[in-house]
Amino acid sequence: MSRFWRVCSLSRRVFDEMTNKTPILFPLLLIVVVSVSLWLFSTAVSTLQALYLFGSHAGLTEIGLGSNVWGSQQEDGLISLSFLLLLAGVLFGSLEIVFQVVVRLILLGTYFYAVGRFLKMDAKWENWFGFACWTYLPMVIVPVAKTIAVLLSLGSGTSNTLLFMLWCVFVLLPIFWSFCITVQGLRSWTDKKTSVCIGIASVPYVVIVLFYAPSIL
Repeated sequence: MSRFWRVCSLSRRVFDEMTNKTPILFPLLLIVVVSVSLWLFSTAVSTLQALYLFGSHAGLTEIGLGSNVWGSQQEDGLISLSFLLLLAGVLFGSLEIVFQVVVRLILLGTYFYAVGRFLKMDAKWENWFGFACWTYLPMVIVPVAKTIAVLLSLGSGTSNTLLFMLWCVFVLLPIFWSFCITVQGLRSWTDKKTSVCIGIASVPYVVIVLFYAPSIL
């Protein structure tokens, strides 16, 4: 855990310690657990928001179903089916989140591995994958920003300025934080100048910013 705080505090020395043997399991599990937890939270909030908005319609439906015993049985069956569908949706949604996170980390690690090979470094792909996991840590909160922005946009009187500020806090700030960690890590592993490391790190993070930009447009 101390290594986690040292990485997040932009310590270059902690990457010096991980050059030959890069821990993967801890940052990977942390990213997956936090990503799934935030997705579940945002899904629950959006569901409650939908129930609040359409509660009156749901109340009329319940009155219609409760008119007789057969309607009550139908209602119980619908509730059971809805619960099963909800569980299935949560399961498949969680698996999708895990898949997306792992794919992003694989692509990020592969990019750094390709850069390392170009620079004639001996670091293995596993090391660069671990490097990607550690540098990705601040960005675990980014995917939930879109859901929060959508929920706020459903409210009355939500200004575009507020949505943009929210996007900057939940998207740009974590991405910039991860970018700074990546630059420090590249300085440690490649021994290149800061300007070179900034150039190397800019490629994937510009792509990431462009990927999340439609959420505020």
